[in-house]
Amino acid sequence: MNKIYTIFFTILILTSCEDFSTIVEIDLPTSEKKMAVHLDLMSGTNDTSYFNITKVLAENISDNKGEIDFDKAVINLKNETDGTVLEVKAKEFFQGFDLFYIKNIDYKTGDVYSLNISYPDLESITASAIVLPSPPTINDIKLERVKGAGTFEDEDFTRMTIKLTDLPGENYYRIRIAIREEVIALTNDGDTVSIQTTMPYVYSNGYSDDPSVYGSYRGLLISDAAFDGKVKEFIINLERDYNTTYQFFGGIESSRISSGKGYMYFDQISKERYNFEKSYDTFQETDGNPFGTPTKVFNNIENGYGIFSISTGQKYELSY
Repeated sequence: MNKIYTIFFTILILTSCEDFSTIVEIDLPTSEKKMAVHLDLMSGTNDTSYFNITKVLAENISDNKGEIDFDKAVINLKNETDGTVLEVKAKEFFQGFDLFYIKNIDYKTGDVYSLNISYPDLESITASAIVLPSPPTINDIKLERVKGAGTFEDEDFTRMTIKLTDLPGENYYRIRIAIREEVIALTNDGDTVSIQTTMPYVYSNGYSDDPSVYGSYRGLLISDAAFDGKVKEFIINLERDYNTTYQFFGGIESSRISSGKGYMYFDQISKERYNFEKSYDTFQETDGNPFGTPTKVFNNIENGYGIFSISTGQKYELSY
């Protein structure tokens, strides 16, 4: 009992002390805003390259603090090998958001390009990238329908098998796939409907169990460290986008694929691009998680954040 009284009076004395704590004012440093750019010039596929530039805080590159106004930005994209300057244009993409773009040109393997961007009240950023050689030609592409192996029970599933002969040396590749399928589906209400799916890209609707393949938000990334210079076969399982395809049909009991048509990009990417994509995905997954391991995002932009690269790709038509 004496111990209880002792503890009670100790707490009472401590809580009654008006000057028990001292308030110390600390001036916390404000975070500096920097520019972030994500630009991947595409060579070999005759596609326009789109990119955006944002203002971000130093401690959180995903915390967008505003878009860059095209009219105020000075963007210089130059071929340092022959002195050619590329024209950068912009168009309004969404609610005043400017999307920058560069029309496809004839890139030459080995040429070096420099990127310089200046903007009022922000530090100018610079970067450089080299045009990579073409990726190896795909030897064989097979698409098959696998019965009852999809997300829902008794549902058809599309499986893609790709075979290639790897180039010697250290190489990094990226696979991007878009397929539109005709699907015969049985709804939960007992109705049979024919649906044409949206164009699902593999970065959100595909995966591979191959340890050489990493599933990024922007494509399947591949390192050839485990099969350098050898013949390699990849198996990719494709899934459809059910949120956009089936949301108006009251749920799907089962489905089967009647046909499919689309295309696949197979790109040679830089080691810098590979490291950026992997580290940025990890950062996004752990950002804001107090129990997650802090991740440093790979960066090749001087005085800023992001990635500048030139990827060389081949485009393959797909149908089944």
